[in-house]
Amino acid sequence: TVGTRHNLDDFSYRDNRALADRFVEEQPVATWNWVAQPIAETPWETPVMLDTATEVGERRSKYDPLAIAPIGDRTLRADQRIEISAPFHLGELNFRPYVAVGGTWYDRTIDGNSDGRLAWEAGFQVGTRLQRSWHWTDDEGEQGLRHVIAPKVTFANRFRVDDSPSEFHQFDATDALTEQNLIRLEVRNLLERMEPVDGTPQPRDFLGVDLAQDLWP
Repeated sequence: TVGTRHNLDDFSYRDNRALADRFVEEQPVATWNWVAQPIAETPWETPVMLDTATEVGERRSKYDPLAIAPIGDRTLRADQRIEISAPFHLGELNFRPYVAVGGTWYDRTIDGNSDGRLAWEAGFQVGTRLQRSWHWTDDEGEQGLRHVIAPKVTFANRFRVDDSPSEFHQFDATDALTEQNLIRLEVRNLLERMEPVDGTPQPRDFLGVDLAQDLWP
């Protein structure tokens, strides 16, 4: 994928829609997802997955006219992420342990030089899927409704990050990486209507509610 974004107004918003004194422009940014496939097998006959992606792009801050102390921060950044995981089932639970490394290169840092750094992370995800269905018959024929609840817990330990975020211009979460632990609690809710397709009932999502809470122990 290749994308670019620019701000056409004199005021700016962050990605969470909060007002800000600058807008981060992408001019442009390209992402390649190279591989997402099994490369080996564990002794208990589950796959070992390899995922790798590359992102290259130029970013800069477009400051609002009333911004205090705007700086020139145009930076070309290249990111490479490699992740190895081993997803498996244990009863009704889905487990996904993983280890990942991300490398980032900047052509321009705060002191004006080029630099790069590595960030190492390991963790696991565990989740399951619960559902309940209702069926009835009305004037339109046989109808169905299904409620799906999918809870998931993620633990991520970013145990090594080269250099401090203060050495780099801050555009997104990649620039702010630091060593930390994260526990993420998620619950996905879906309401699905069963509709006939070629004579076979198929689910169609019509309402979804996702809840999530991040904890940093």
